[in-house]
Amino acid sequence: MRFFTGLIRPRATVLGDEFSGVVTVVGGGVTSFKVGDRVFAYNEGPFGAHAEYMAIPADGSLATMPANMAYEAAAPSTEGSHYALAQIRAAKIRSGQDVLVYGATGAIGSAAVACQPASGARAGGE
Repeated sequence: MRFFTGLIRPRATVLGDEFSGVVTVVGGGVTSFKVGDRVFAYNEGPFGAHAEYMAIPADGSLATMPANMAYEAAAPSTEGSHYALAQIRAAKIRSGQDVLVYGATGAIGSAAVACQPASGARAGGE
């Protein structure tokens, strides 16, 4: 593992995949977010989410936070959803299909059950 993460010191100096915060700047052409939006996301890639500031594509795994949600609750909620959505896309789930989510009580499984209606499929858990 040290070969991949750094033999002598960590390759990534700022760790973390999930984060929550406030949008401070938006790039040109970004219409779905504005300065001041409270957001949370899963940063797939080279870590960096535990930094004070970071940049993420507007079409990344990024969403606005509900008004009553705390930052501390939003950030850790993204990882299970990220993996669930990746598996739903990989399985090519389509509208009208019935989907059984085995292990629906865990973070990934419960997120998979919650994400199914968006794909048009009907989900049940085991």
